[in-house]
Amino acid sequence: MTIASSTFMDFNELPKEIGLKIFSFLPLDERLRASKVSNLFRELAYDPVTFRNNYKEYNDDESSIKEIQDILRDARSFEIDITQVTFENIKKVKTEVEQIKKESIIKIWERIKRDYPDLLDYPDFIQFKDKTYSEIIDKFDVWTNKNKYNIPRLNLTFLDLKYLPDSIGNLTNLKWLHLDNNKIRSLPNAIGKLIILEKLALHNNQISSLPNSIGKLTNLKWLQLYNNPISSLPDSIVNLTNLEELVLHDNQISSLPDLIGNLSNLKVLYHKISTLSESFLDNYFAHNKSLI
Repeated sequence: MTIASSTFMDFNELPKEIGLKIFSFLPLDERLRASKVSNLFRELAYDPVTFRNNYKEYNDDESSIKEIQDILRDARSFEIDITQVTFENIKKVKTEVEQIKKESIIKIWERIKRDYPDLLDYPDFIQFKDKTYSEIIDKFDVWTNKNKYNIPRLNLTFLDLKYLPDSIGNLTNLKWLHLDNNKIRSLPNAIGKLIILEKLALHNNQISSLPNSIGKLTNLKWLQLYNNPISSLPDSIVNLTNLEELVLHDNQISSLPDLIGNLSNLKVLYHKISTLSESFLDNYFAHNKSLI
């Protein structure tokens, strides 16, 4: 089939084999992005024969596709170059992602051992470094569940962490959690399980957004988010009814939810006043609190 350079043709009218050929030139990340454009693009991106032939480790079911998308999402978060990712080399990206996760979990575990040396069943961290990510996260998940009531405070500052595992949500007796001065870009939804947490330090990281589950931390009194590239707060932040101090300076937040002004226990709000709405300020001063 010959198409003149000046001819315009609806992509939907192209033979499927030509569409598949076009998609074969796309890096995997772009291929998966394109799949969201239309049903046709999704069909071409996830063509079962191409999917199996190019990357045999995965089947063409939804769970496998989600796993690939999760690998790419984590790779972006960890600043791994994915511009040239294909089905053939995604296993290398997966290995890099899991290595970063593995190193973060080991650092967290070693810090816990330093601060709580009397807890039982710590692994041999030297030998542990030869284990796979799956082995380590499974053991850490079991261990944190076993010791959930024995760790009221956790200081994970200056560990160069890029990743915080879901298992952190197992430590439901935590009242203080310091994650500041790391390279964390996102928090797991499991952070919302720490329902008795009172102090959360997240400053000096690379966090761009907070999960909605942050609103479940209704006992939180002290939240530090300064010096992060965060641009907005989730609406659920207004559920933090016990919050007394919220520190937000040196970020990209241009506005705050007006209902924050209804947080009657908020005594200190450190932020650029010029970005606060008039209705917020009215609500805030109505509670006779001091604004920094």
